Amino acid sequence: MERDPGLLDRGDPAPEYRDGMMLRIGPRTFTLRISALRRQTGTAHVAQDSIFIALPADLSKAEQNRMADALISRCLAQEFSSEVERRVRALNASHFGNRINSIKLKNLKSRWGSCSQAGNINLSTRLLCAPPDVMDYVIVHELAHVGMLNHSAKFWNRVRRAMPDCDEKIAWLKSNGASCGFEQQVCGRAAPLQAACARDDAPPPAKPPQQPASEPKKAHDNQLSISFDF
Repeated sequence: MERDPGLLDRGDPAPEYRDGMMLRIGPRTFTLRISALRRQTGTAHVAQDSIFIALPADLSKAEQNRMADALISRCLAQEFSSEVERRVRALNASHFGNRINSIKLKNLKSRWGSCSQAGNINLSTRLLCAPPDVMDYVIVHELAHVGMLNHSAKFWNRVRRAMPDCDEKIAWLKSNGASCGFEQQVCGRAAPLQAACARDDAPPPAKPPQQPASEPKKAHDNQLSISFDF
């Protein structure tokens, strides 16, 4: 998809994420549980619709927010990747019949999606904050690029055959794309959990009770980590 930094990344300061923030992403609501500890890397995982984030305490607030934003993106990518992949494959089967290699949600900020010559499709996690039909447009746009990595008249004919009202979706992205940041999905605030002291031996943030050992571990409980060099 054509690069347009004005759609997502407008050069604004890093959003401020706080413990207890509740984010509405599509049909689901996630509560942020954030702690700052003496550690070198940030970690995050999802458990029962809470996103637990541990950040290095010695980073500046702006750096912590930047790291939190990336970790939230990764957690949401993990939560919604199967659903989005099903949608991509359904639209491909209905309109294109392309051979698709991989489909990934990524922390893209200066574009909504991309398509490689090998048939790898990447979509911005910020699309999870957009209406479903707008996400469908971006998916159709990238599917139309398979085998045609340009924006020729032939390319746009492909797009419009699959989605005749695509101009409405493009207009929505231009007018509302900047509202698709995660921090703008705040819908409330939960009561704080008991904070852990910022020590090397501090325990991790409190987690909901674990499932009985006899039950398989849910895929969305996998832990993610990310480190930054500043």
